[in-house]
Amino acid sequence: MTNAKMRILAVIASICFFFLYTASATAADVGSANYMIEDCRIVASGATPQTDHMFQAGICIGRIDALSDVAVRLEDKRYRSCRPTNVTIVQIAKVVVTYLDQNPARLHEPINSLALEALAHAWPCGPPDTLGDILRQHGIEPTK
Repeated sequence: MTNAKMRILAVIASICFFFLYTASATAADVGSANYMIEDCRIVASGATPQTDHMFQAGICIGRIDALSDVAVRLEDKRYRSCRPTNVTIVQIAKVVVTYLDQNPARLHEPINSLALEALAHAWPCGPPDTLGDILRQHGIEPTK
């Protein structure tokens, strides 16, 4: 085979590899609800994940726990929530998974925004009336 033919073959192989790699990266959109739902479902069940799901279940826990912590500080009412202080991570995961199950046509959307919506539907915030209300939203019991 000549040098020119080998170069053409290498270019064609590279292009094929690029398109295959791009297609697989797009198919596994790691930021989507589709990608996270099954591992979040394991968390919501309270079961210990199998070894091959432990890392992703941990990602789900970290993600929804962080989102539920910052949600009280958001200004956008679509995403703002005030979860009770005694809620467990399993309960938070149940809220998120139930919302995802109720909105299957939206699973291609980012998990973060859908999780925030789920939390806002489950635990909406009312307008704070007093400093005591604001403190309680942050888990601080005001003193008298």
